[in-house]
Amino acid sequence: MERLLFGLYIHIPFCDVKCSYCDFYSLPRRHVDNLFWQKYLSRLKEDLEQKYSYLDKGYRLGSIFFGGGTPSKAPLWFYEQVLSHILEKFHLRRRKKLEISIEVNPESFSTEKARAWAQLGINRINFGIQSRDPSLLRYLGRLYHREKYQKVVSQALKLGFPCVGVDLIYGIPGQRWRILRDDLTWALNEGVHHISLYALTIEPHTRLSHEINLDLKKKGCERRQVFHYQKARQFLLDHGFLHYEVSNYCRPGYFCLHNLLYWKYRPYMGLGVSAHSFMKNLRFEECRSLEKYLAGTPPKIKEADPRLEYFIGASRISNPQSLHRYRRLLPQNIKLLQKKLGQLELENKVSILTGDRFAFRDEALLFSDSLAFELASLEC
Repeated sequence: MERLLFGLYIHIPFCDVKCSYCDFYSLPRRHVDNLFWQKYLSRLKEDLEQKYSYLDKGYRLGSIFFGGGTPSKAPLWFYEQVLSHILEKFHLRRRKKLEISIEVNPESFSTEKARAWAQLGINRINFGIQSRDPSLLRYLGRLYHREKYQKVVSQALKLGFPCVGVDLIYGIPGQRWRILRDDLTWALNEGVHHISLYALTIEPHTRLSHEINLDLKKKGCERRQVFHYQKARQFLLDHGFLHYEVSNYCRPGYFCLHNLLYWKYRPYMGLGVSAHSFMKNLRFEECRSLEKYLAGTPPKIKEADPRLEYFIGASRISNPQSLHRYRRLLPQNIKLLQKKLGQLELENKVSILTGDRFAFRDEALLFSDSLAFELASLEC
């Protein structure tokens, strides 16, 4: 990965149905007229102009990621104009040099849309499958169209997308290892290049959290999640996939650059309602209100903690890490950190390699958030 790269995230705020577990900002709306998309496009351009001055000009745009929500709900002309504006703004002539990703739900996918996305330069398509088991999808509050779920991956591959991936969830109540293994086997047989495997997290204020509090649905257990994580990880490694980040696996050469930019302390710019940015050691958080965002409400801006930022990223990556960046950020803290890493090695959470290099053990990655806060709390 090149050193001076940054990522650009664009949030699309609509879904056909709001999944019960989802904590991302999205609004359930089946139909959205062109007038809205014109307003949103105009606001995104303003957003880009306002944040542009915070971006270190030594960095080059390396990835664009359309997330949501359900990005596949937006019309094709919207993507054409967004991408044209971005390329012009950053003086890029060729889209082929960019990694451009789009998240897609099976129910809003069509070959006509996908063919047009490919022509626009979108080269990574990621399907939010979560599971192919109807009972588990009902628990998650997902729409399920059996025919769509069965065909979307093969259709995308036939259209020639360079990278096709799927999202799956593990640790769902009622989900046996056999069911998860069948989903993984299906994805491998379909020929996917990338698999994102997420533990079910019960976020406060979601519909699923409310249903669990009312005893309408069961709550998952940590033991099941650990078991699924260990079994699924070994299964994918046995089938030639690389585990390059705590929740992400890929065939060799198909890692997601945008993911790695997040975790390698690189800057990224987020455009759209509820989007987050990290530039010049500042955190930007857009409001979680579409009405306020369209009205021009400025984002909240706060200074980032370099210790926490470093370890939130480092503790999620399975590849060996170097202390070089930490030494540059916080030279006064390096001896204390080295001592702490030695303690974690005795606890089988970290492997100390030669020189300044270390790696988090596979078992520790599952608890990366708590490990990151533990390391970031070191005092000089």
